[in-house]
Parts: sequence; structure tokens; C-alpha cells
Amino acid sequence: MEPSSFPERELLRRVRSWQRVPRLRRDIRVARAGTTRLRLSDPGTGKFIELSELEHLIAQAADGEQSSEDLTAFARGYNPAITRKHIEMLVMQLLQAGLLEDEPLAPGYGKVIPLPTAGTTADEFAAFRTQLVSDLHRSEGRRPDHPLPVRKAPGLQARIAVPRLRNDDDLSGGTSIGIGTDPFQALDSSPVPTPGALDELDDTVLSPDGAEAFADDAVPEPVVAPAPPEPAPEPVEPPGAREAPAETRPAPAPETAEKIEAEQDAVWKQTQAAKLRWYQRTSVRLLLALAVLTTAASIIHYPLYITSECTIIPSARVYVRSPIAGVLAAILVDEGTPVKKGDVIARLDDRHLVADRRKAKAETERIEAELERLRHGARPEEISQKRAELEARRTAVEFALKEARRRAGMLQEGVGSKQAQEEAQLDLQIKQNAAYEAGAALKLVAAGTRPEEIAAREAELKRARAELEFIDQKLADMVVIRAPMDGVVLTPRFRERLNENVEAGGLVCEIADTQSVRAEIFVYEREADSIALGMPVVVKVESYPLHPFEGKVGFIAPAVESRDRINVIRVATMLDNRDHLLRQDMTGYGEVECGRKSLIDLDTRRLLRWIRVRFLL
Repeated sequence: MEPSSFPERELLRRVRSWQRVPRLRRDIRVARAGTTRLRLSDPGTGKFIELSELEHLIAQAADGEQSSEDLTAFARGYNPAITRKHIEMLVMQLLQAGLLEDEPLAPGYGKVIPLPTAGTTADEFAAFRTQLVSDLHRSEGRRPDHPLPVRKAPGLQARIAVPRLRNDDDLSGGTSIGIGTDPFQALDSSPVPTPGALDELDDTVLSPDGAEAFADDAVPEPVVAPAPPEPAPEPVEPPGAREAPAETRPAPAPETAEKIEAEQDAVWKQTQAAKLRWYQRTSVRLLLALAVLTTAASIIHYPLYITSECTIIPSARVYVRSPIAGVLAAILVDEGTPVKKGDVIARLDDRHLVADRRKAKAETERIEAELERLRHGARPEEISQKRAELEARRTAVEFALKEARRRAGMLQEGVGSKQAQEEAQLDLQIKQNAAYEAGAALKLVAAGTRPEEIAAREAELKRARAELEFIDQKLADMVVIRAPMDGVVLTPRFRERLNENVEAGGLVCEIADTQSVRAEIFVYEREADSIALGMPVVVKVESYPLHPFEGKVGFIAPAVESRDRINVIRVATMLDNRDHLLRQDMTGYGEVECGRKSLIDLDTRRLLRWIRVRFLL
């Protein structure tokens, strides 16, 4: 029979049955190849298997050229329920299709049953079937009259083999079937389908004589074998007598196709009813279990913990800065040195301040002497001196006046130059001004010091003294840098800054209080509603994972910060650090206990928040 004459509806039924077996379920699709021919495609291997390749595939498996996995997949696609009963039906279908002929097996391949050809008469076919069923019984150790189970066969001992075929050999060559144990590789290398898996099969197994398998008009009608005569009853032997050989026992009458199909329908309906009852019981149990779990989750409460990364920072720290510009002439502490408030940390170079103090002191002394003179008034000697100076200036004016007149006369007479006359006139004016100043000074000395002048000198003296005091304070306080609080010096390699220039207000060192530290926990923005002041906090750092540090929430930042592109809220707690285990910038995890909540709240809080934010605006 040509492969194209196979009814495609029968193939579709078999493929669907194959896909319903859980153990054999594969991603199988049926693809058309032409008009009526169908092929199976296995995406796992990317291969297409035509129906016409069945006998060729069996031959390759028998000769070791084809893996048993491919053979099993295709054989079960052709008929999923491969058991003792169904291998017989498969062989009969191949016989009626004219694909099998009588061909002996090689030595050692087991008992050989000659297979009739497509032209075999009905009586010969019935005899073959009877012999085949009898041998199947005997291979399983059953009595010949024992009914064959349709669904729950324990195993398969049938083997199909053909001589080695070449690529140009006819695929419809001779074929034989061997029954019993033999050295062939098993047709199904995987475990035999369990009863539960076989129960899920659809009613796709054809009748023994194959009448319903081929509905196409082009297929010749199968010859229905008449029922064989009733076998004679076996004589009852006394106990202990040896049982007659199985070959001499009469074979049971073949079952009709209608009876087999009815049995299969009954088994299938029973299986479906049992599955429905199982589904119903399972659904009720699942609903009860869900109700119990929901009730328990609503009653049982468990603490809500929010855990996030944290960083350790000092509770208090100050940055010591230089009050004046200078050079660090001496550094008296180093990194990690504990200091007390008022301890000297460093000294600045004071050479320029000493020079400034000397200048300020000299100016102050000069102003003090002048003010003292003004307060006591002028002495007679000073008055006489001023008068003598005035007389000298007047005499000089007279000589200058005479010289200017002489030069002017000479110029009029034409014997003198104009330049000489101008120079004489300029000298006269200078000497007149000097005489005027000398007269004013004499009057001032003779009249005494005025109060306004004394007040001005006193103001100058006060300014000079303030400048001197400021320089002295610089030398006493600003040159010496002291610790503003108790703590520990945190500046790395502080002593290496010796002789370094610092500006006024420049950073000298950092001092922090390490008796208590501050742990800052960065909580996700969505968890902020669960945190409040006073909640217990447990902090663990990477350096001491087995040493928890306990505290309470003492600070919640009023603004959201961005940390690694994630919005977080900074939560802080104070931790006791008298043992100095915690150090600045240590990292770890902080766990905030946010009270007890029901288990159902703990499991659904994030989902409820997501729903409220996005859908309940």
C-alpha cells in the first residue's frame, strides 16, 4: 500500500494521542507535504519522518544503524500504546498494507513466526493470528486461554527485524517478527509507560484485523478471518502430573474488532471518570488548604524588619583651621592621637610677627614722647630758638630783595639778562615764605599747645598701643594651634605636613569624638512610611559580623537623596563606641524593627503599595 493512501484523519488521531501521553509529550507538529501525505516534525532534532519510512526505520534499528530513540518516537507516533496487544495490531496493519513478507531471521534472534503476505487467505490469516497470540501468551508465561490485558501490560518482548537494507533496496521487502527473549536492542529504550500514562491515551488503537484503520476507498477491504473451531477441553491431570507443552494447547478464539473497541471505550470512560473525581477531590483540598493558610496568615503576626546598607561616621567632628597665614613650624600630634580640649596641636612660624611687634612698639614710644611735650608746653630755650630762626629768615629776605632790584636795574640798562632777573625774583619768594613760617612757629611756641592738638596725639597713641597688643595676642594665641574639643586626630599622615604653608582659614587637621558614633542607614523611599523615631535598630559592620550594635532611630532626613540612581531616605542612630571598635567610614547593614504585622500583610504590602500608587490615584 502506498503511503499517500493513508487516511490523514487517522494519522491526526494518532498524533494527538501521542501528544497526550505525559511521558512522551513532545513539541510535535504535523506538516503537509503535498496534498494527502503527512509527515511528523520533531523540533528537537529538526528531522521530518514520512509514514513511508516506517519499515525502513525498523530495519535500520534492527541493524544498529538507527538509534532506538528515533524508532521509539516514530513507532509511538504511529501507535502510542505499544504493548503485547498493540504490537500484534501494528504487525497486522503492516501485513494488510502489503509491507511485510515472510523472511527468516538470522540465527540466535529468537523464535521465528512466518508472516503471511497480503494475498494470504482468511483461514491462513486466522491461523497466523491464533499462533501469534498463543506465542505472545507463552512469552509472558500465561495460559493460552488467559485474556490479554489491553492497557496494563507489564512489558514488551516483541522484536521487529529485517535484513540489512541498502539505500536502493525496496522498503517493502521481507520482514519477520521474533517473539521471546533475544539479543536485539529493545524497541523502546526508555521505561515502559506507566498505567497512569497509558490511561490518558485516546481511543486510537485500531482493530486487530485493521478494518477501521483504513477508510480510504483506494485501500482494499481487509479479509475478516472466520472464528476458528472451539478448542477441545484439556484433560484434567492428577496433581503432580507434568503440564502439557504450550504448543499443543488450543489457541483461544480471536476477539472481534467491535469487542476490542468496546473494551477500550469502557476503559477510557472509566479513566476519564476517575480523573474527574480526582480533579474534584484535589480542587476541594486545595481550596480548604488555601482557606486555612489565609486564616493562619491573618492571625499570626511577625516583626517587620527593613534592612539596608549603612555607613559609620563620627557623632561629632571639627575641622581645625589656621587663624593666620603662616608656616607649620612644629606639629606635636599625629594621626590617631587622642587629644583633650586646649592641647597644643601645632605651632606656626612667628618671625614676621616679631618684626611687626618691634615696629609697633617704636611707633608707640614716639607718639608717647610727643604727647608728653605738648602737655607741658614750650620752654624758653625753644622760644629763643624760634626768634633767632625768624631773624635769620628776615635777613635772608632783605639780601634777596636787594639782589632782585639790582638785576631789574641792569636789565633796564641793557647790560643784564632776563634769566638772571627771573632767578633773583624766585629766590626772593622762597626766602619770604621761609620767614613767614618761622614767624608762625614763633607765635605758636609763644602762645602754648592747644587742647585739640593734645587730643589728636592721644588718639594716635591709643591706635599704636592697640596694634601692639594685637601683635602680642598673635604671638600668644594665633601662632599656637590648640584642640577645640576632646577627640582623636583623624587627618592621615598629619606629621608629613611639617613646614607646609597654610593660608588664613586653611585646614590644619580634623578631630572627631569617637566615644559614640553615628550610623546612617539609607532606606529605600518606598519603605519610609514604615519607619518612625524611636524604633529599635541593629547594626552589623563588615569587620565584625558577629558583633551587633544596638540603638534607636534618632533622626530621619527631611529630604530624599539619590544614591546609585536610587532614591533613599537617610535614617541615623547613635551607637556606643567606648571600646573603639567602630571607625569612620565603615560599612555594613542596618536593620530597623518596624513593629509586628500579620503574615498576610508582610507578603502583600509591596503589591498593595504598587496597586495604590498606580491605580488608586
